[in-house]
Amino acid sequence: MEPDSKAKTAFSSHKGLFQFKVLPMGCCNSAATFERLMELVLRGYQWIRCLCYLDDVIIFGPDFDSALENLRLVFERLRSANLKLKPSKCSFFQKEVSFLGHVVSEKGIGCDKSKIDSVQKWPIPRTMTEIRSFLGLAGYYRKFIPNFSEVASPLTRLTKKAVKFQWDTSCQNAFEKLKESLVSAPILAYPEGEGEFILDTDASGSGIGAVLSQIQNGEEKVISYASKTLNDAQRKYCTTRRELLAVVMFVKYFRHFLWGRHFKIRTDHASLVWLKNFKDPEGILARWLTVLDTYDFTLEHRKGSLHTNADSLSRKPHRQCQRLDCPDCTNNSVVKISKSVDSTYSPSKRILQSDQEKTQKLKQSEKCGKVLALQETNDGSNWIKNWSTEEMIKLQKEDVSIGKILELKTAFENKPPKIEVEGQAYGCRVLWSLWESLFVRENLLYQKVETEKKNEPQIVLSSPKEVRSEIFKELHCKRTAGHLGRDKTLQSVKRRFFWPGMSKDIASWCKECDQCARGKPGPGLGRAPLQQSAVGSPFDRIGVDIMGPCPVTKDGNEYIIVLSDYFTKWVEAFSVVNHTALTVADKLVTEVMCRFGVPTSIHSDQGREFESDLFKYVCQLLEIEKTRTAPYRPNSDGLVERMNRTLKQMLSIFVNENRNDWDDHLPFLLMAYRATIHDSTGYSPFFMMFGRDMMCPIDVVTGNSPDEINANCPVQYVEWLKCTLENTYSFATKYLSRAASRQKKNYDRGVKPRRLVEGDFVWRWYPPFANVKFGLGWTGPYKIEKKISEVSYRIRKNPKSKTLVVHIDHLKPGSEGIPPEAWQHELPIEIENDQLNVALDQTIESDAIENESVDEIPVDDMEFEIESREDEINAGYASDLMITPEVKRTRCGRAVKEPMKYSP
Repeated sequence: MEPDSKAKTAFSSHKGLFQFKVLPMGCCNSAATFERLMELVLRGYQWIRCLCYLDDVIIFGPDFDSALENLRLVFERLRSANLKLKPSKCSFFQKEVSFLGHVVSEKGIGCDKSKIDSVQKWPIPRTMTEIRSFLGLAGYYRKFIPNFSEVASPLTRLTKKAVKFQWDTSCQNAFEKLKESLVSAPILAYPEGEGEFILDTDASGSGIGAVLSQIQNGEEKVISYASKTLNDAQRKYCTTRRELLAVVMFVKYFRHFLWGRHFKIRTDHASLVWLKNFKDPEGILARWLTVLDTYDFTLEHRKGSLHTNADSLSRKPHRQCQRLDCPDCTNNSVVKISKSVDSTYSPSKRILQSDQEKTQKLKQSEKCGKVLALQETNDGSNWIKNWSTEEMIKLQKEDVSIGKILELKTAFENKPPKIEVEGQAYGCRVLWSLWESLFVRENLLYQKVETEKKNEPQIVLSSPKEVRSEIFKELHCKRTAGHLGRDKTLQSVKRRFFWPGMSKDIASWCKECDQCARGKPGPGLGRAPLQQSAVGSPFDRIGVDIMGPCPVTKDGNEYIIVLSDYFTKWVEAFSVVNHTALTVADKLVTEVMCRFGVPTSIHSDQGREFESDLFKYVCQLLEIEKTRTAPYRPNSDGLVERMNRTLKQMLSIFVNENRNDWDDHLPFLLMAYRATIHDSTGYSPFFMMFGRDMMCPIDVVTGNSPDEINANCPVQYVEWLKCTLENTYSFATKYLSRAASRQKKNYDRGVKPRRLVEGDFVWRWYPPFANVKFGLGWTGPYKIEKKISEVSYRIRKNPKSKTLVVHIDHLKPGSEGIPPEAWQHELPIEIENDQLNVALDQTIESDAIENESVDEIPVDDMEFEIESREDEINAGYASDLMITPEVKRTRCGRAVKEPMKYSP
């Protein structure tokens, strides 16, 4: 061993510390090093006189004299390398030997019987690891098993991470089939230098297979079997493309046999005969034909009935089930289990019973497929509340409107005079007007309704007032109704029932349905008018945001702090390793305020770095007004959000292939942006800041210098600069006002004014839940506590929850009248943790526009601050479908999250 490597093999014992002088077996590189040594010692003899794998060397020859000569030559090589053999582990002049798990003889190559015995005794796998172990051993002999991938596919499927481990009949059959195939595995012939190779290929919907054989002494002998399972994309290929895939893949697989010699390919797909005649192949087809052009072969079509050696993938034989003698069966393919329903039970409580004797008889046989024994009790949850005919008659008689009509139907044969219903309820008068369509059957009032779809009138029951809400629940709220909309629910009710004012009642109930309110897509209620704020000097108001995470650069930078001035449109961007409150505050103070001064106002989103105590203290110390966007309203800080998109587009053009040098390009791209005229001001940000144009590299090359300044001394320069900036700011203010008016006009075209009143109950749109599959985007209901501005409202989930401020575009009116249950009983919010964990993992991307500027919320108007995700949940950013665990806090108010394993 190398002196430097000896210490790495050191080990301690009771006699002290020792290290190896030579490389022992067991180290990670021992096997590779020893194999490299054996390859070097036996160089020139491999595949001619011997085969070598680590310490296993097999020396062969066509006869005794040749084998003896080869043995002598190998011995000389081993002696010259000072390698020694152990006689007890050597066998000489054998006609059959075991080598690397195979039995090598003069007849060919077979499976090692000792390995096969271990496979035969293999117990049924119980875990994914055990299945992989079995497939690893069986797969070592896959070249002996035709269609190995097809046979093993049920077991291979269980090794996927997304598949639940479930051992079924198909897995058991595959397990037994593989063991049986290994026992009866054929002996594969040796390939010879002379004799034409034949490659038979075939494809099915799930896999491809091939058989490589060779003509030896006028007889076709199998050299190897091969198969492969198709992935999801390959299974979508057409038949011709799958067959061609089999040809290409197995020609490459047997390349060491077929390269540089003529061979024959046989297939049962006639279209492949014209393989080389394809005109203008494109894409993957062209690449496949390019691969095949490097081989010398003849393609031959063979009928499927003769192509059974490779065609078993698509022509797999199926064992026919024996017929079970059953005197009650009338259909050979379907076993019917008789069901009896006890007529004494009401429709709302049915008991479905199975014939146990027949079922047990069928279960005992495995030759009739699957038999489903059904025995369950329905608790009536999917049925309308049980009303017998007598109870319905009673309810109709007690109904104010229907009861009166029933009396009139008994007393009058024809329509009674109107005076009979004067002073009666509205429903009674409506029913009287429909007298001709009403009739009584079995003491129940029905109505005949004419429809265009049917020649005969439809008979519907006149529903008493007491059962109408139950009817609505059954035809709208139940799982069998699906919470469909107002019109579909109304049609479902009309086909079965009738009562006066039915359309109005259905519309009202659908509007008040909480599940429908939460499940509807949204927001979709229109948007509020654009709110704008005026700025009149440089760095009067700045916006700041974090862009990232980006690809990590060589300096470890992963985020970009983007800052933009609302008046001059000047942009600063800093590449940073992280975006903690300390990092952001340090960059803002040292890189911005120390050069441009302290701004009057800073606007940001509700990121943790901007809502931290540190950032809040910096703003308070420097008397900076801190405002922030409403939750999930990135377009409220549209200037910075639009700049993020511009920076992303510019960087994507100049970065390298690994995208890890963007921080090197960032300063130069900022220079380009600052020197370019901005549409909103009519000047470049550089000119707005310094009163002159930037000297760019192109100006230096061409000698195109900026306008000369008529100043002979600093005082004159100051006067000139003052006059220039006054004119510039005056012009820019007009430009900004004109652009703002144009933007507001365009934005407000889609405005639908809405007014929410304090004390109303509303639903809140929560994007993280809406982005989850089958998630409910609308949460609540919430109560409006205060109107902060024209577009911002403070809302509360229940009397004990904290308030949060939400934009009006994320609110919609809730139910009118009865307050939600949480406000009636003052119950705490209940939330499901599982849905919360899914929702909080979702990210929201928004390409905000620059003109949407100020849906800002001053920090002083908020009753809470968000320090972490836990605070965000407690602040009310969660759905009413969840349960909020009690959050422990430090003395400064920061939330402390316990490790999951210690959580209750």
